[in-house]
Amino acid sequence: MSIPGLLRRSRELLGRPRVRSALIPPVDKLLSQTDSTLRRELSRGWPREWTGPTLSSTDWESDKGRLVRLYHALFLAEGGDFKSSCSVLDQIVQTSTFGGIQVASIRLMIVRLWIDAVDIGDWESDRYREIHEQLWRVCELASQWYAHSPWSTFIEYCCESSKGLVSFYKGDMLAAKQHLRTAEGLEPSIESAGDYDIGDYRGMASLARGEMAVQEGAFDAARGFLSAAVHQLEGDIQAEAYSFLASSELHLGMFREARRSAEAGIGIKRASVSSRDARDDSLECALAEALVHLKEYERAKSVLATIVGQGVSVSKRQWASDALAKIRESGR
Repeated sequence: MSIPGLLRRSRELLGRPRVRSALIPPVDKLLSQTDSTLRRELSRGWPREWTGPTLSSTDWESDKGRLVRLYHALFLAEGGDFKSSCSVLDQIVQTSTFGGIQVASIRLMIVRLWIDAVDIGDWESDRYREIHEQLWRVCELASQWYAHSPWSTFIEYCCESSKGLVSFYKGDMLAAKQHLRTAEGLEPSIESAGDYDIGDYRGMASLARGEMAVQEGAFDAARGFLSAAVHQLEGDIQAEAYSFLASSELHLGMFREARRSAEAGIGIKRASVSSRDARDDSLECALAEALVHLKEYERAKSVLATIVGQGVSVSKRQWASDALAKIRESGR
């Protein structure tokens, strides 16, 4: 999973194109009604214009005021102002009483912290250590606060998933596996409890575990994780999952399946408005290799020639050039 692709997908957790409820169930009836009314107001301008109410001094620390501020944090994130968004979330967590609004804010804080940790990339920097410690501390406090609440399993799931993904990017595969397996074990309880949105976490965890399995040469296991990931993710990162899936299928000798996976990933990349480059050398190399094994030489030559002429990776351009030369030398 590339860090840029991960960040694009993960940041959608902090801001989405639709005004979906940010609250974590169960939610009491009065707060649910306030939430529905507020989202109707916001839908008039979201995500381009803030159309929420102006808070009076008396409303500021009420549940309604905290809910408005929570959605304002999401609005800021949707516009790319993550620093201000996170500042608002910090204020809500510090001033909120025990309940659904605080849980929603803590969940988004956890997402923010692991995004920041991965975004830094320099695992030895003071800034990374600071964020890492803060993430672990927030998770510990959240687990203590909500240990006997209806949200306890959901909070633990978010914490374990976030720790696992940060550990994965840091290269601590043992810790990553431990945290992600713990999170996976919590999924049945969460699913039976109600309408918890864990699809993003589940998809990214499946992709991370699939990549780890590929690195270990456990291609059967990798295919299982990655087959799940391609149905749980969207956009560029879904295409990335297809790339690893195609690679696993090639190693398993599943050439028709590898061709389908590579074609699916290429189609997603071409349709993705967030992709800076609609091409993907890894996907196209996987497609070319599958086509050669399937003896579809004319199409393979076309794909290989495209990689040679337009590929971003020097090593993959060289691989494509060598593969193309072998096909031509054989007279195919």
